Amino acid sequence: MKKLILFSLAFLLFAGCGKPDNKYVYVTIPHGANLNDIAKILKGQHVISNENTFKIIAKLEHKDKVLKSGIYRLKVHSSSREIITILAEGLSESVKITIPEGYTLKQIYGLLKGKFHISKTSFDNYTHDKTVLRHYGIKGHSLEGYLFPDTYMFSASSSLDEIIEKLLSHFNEIYASESTAYWSKLKRPRYKIIIMASLIQAEARFTSEMPVIASVYYNRLRKGYRLECDPTVIYAIGHHKNILTYKDLKINSPYNTYKYYGLPPGPICNPGKMAIRAALAPAKTDYLYFVANTDGHHLFAKSLREHEKNIRKVRKYKKSHRK
Repeated sequence: MKKLILFSLAFLLFAGCGKPDNKYVYVTIPHGANLNDIAKILKGQHVISNENTFKIIAKLEHKDKVLKSGIYRLKVHSSSREIITILAEGLSESVKITIPEGYTLKQIYGLLKGKFHISKTSFDNYTHDKTVLRHYGIKGHSLEGYLFPDTYMFSASSSLDEIIEKLLSHFNEIYASESTAYWSKLKRPRYKIIIMASLIQAEARFTSEMPVIASVYYNRLRKGYRLECDPTVIYAIGHHKNILTYKDLKINSPYNTYKYYGLPPGPICNPGKMAIRAALAPAKTDYLYFVANTDGHHLFAKSLREHEKNIRKVRKYKKSHRK
């Protein structure tokens, strides 16, 4: 009997050896895949030659429940033992993700979904979960504003909470550094700083103008003016628009700063370091208005009359270049 068992084991190990092949394929093992699912995927991509052999060896080596999800570069016709070792150790490909400054949660999900096979429902639920928000000390309804834009390297087997944790940890590092340097200039709660930084990020195309734009918003808040920030209206609408209509400006949303006074209830995007710095340390100006010029820079004004003059100047320039 003992000889028969040893023979059977030897047979399985031998059967688990694939034919030599130098061709590689990328294989995605999704989150939640069980042993049967994994064997079927590997067989379908010609990585293994026999599903049953793969499953038996995985169970004999007590690795059937530790095979990790991810994106793997695997050799066609590999041995089952080799593949089991790779999946058990989670030796998946690294995934590079670049989050541009000013991206919203919705846009960040668009970057992550294809790489990590994250569902929209799970992403939305996680980024709006009150327990998660309390855990990270975030005041608001979501993680909007706190997923720091940068370039990251992840394991392809990374889970959603691991990804979010990395982005939030980086945000905390950046904010701690910036707030330590500039806190003495503008003492405000963190959530208000990040809301303001998100407005600045969404409005400015040039970092050099960020402190000046910040000064305009703070000056308007001090005087009790509505902020009248176009990007907040776009956020309320839910999709990008190049030109806002009068109807858009009347949308009934707490994010509509043309309709409601003060800051919106939360950030409208995820700001970068320079926008956060501008929100912490605005320039000292008397400006109350600005309008975007055709090159992306802004014309600033201290009075409504001067602002209207700048608007006419921009319109005249646009009209002359359309001819």
